[in-house]
Amino acid sequence: MITCDNLISHEIVGLFARTFDSGPYTGLSGQVVRETRNMITIRSGEALKNLPKNSINLKLTLPSCGCFISGNSLIGRPEDRIVRKSL
Repeated sequence: MITCDNLISHEIVGLFARTFDSGPYTGLSGQVVRETRNMITIRSGEALKNLPKNSINLKLTLPSCGCFISGNSLIGRPEDRIVRKSL
C-alpha cells in the first residue's frame, strides 16, 4: 500500500499533483501522466504541462492522505528510484 512514508519507492504516474512554492510553476495541478529522469508531465485540463523536478514542490494526493514532497527527491529514472530505499 502506498503511503507518505514509502511514496518515493512507488510509481507516481496516475496520482493527482498540485505544485506549491515553485516559482512560475506554482498553482499548477492535474494528474501525473508521465515521468522521466528530470521531468514530470501533468494533464491540467486539456493541456499537458512539463515540469522540471528540480524546480518544483508537489502535494501528491493518495487515497488515504496527501503528501508534500520536493521534486529534488524524485530526480532520477523512475525505475531506479523504485528500487532505491526511502529516505
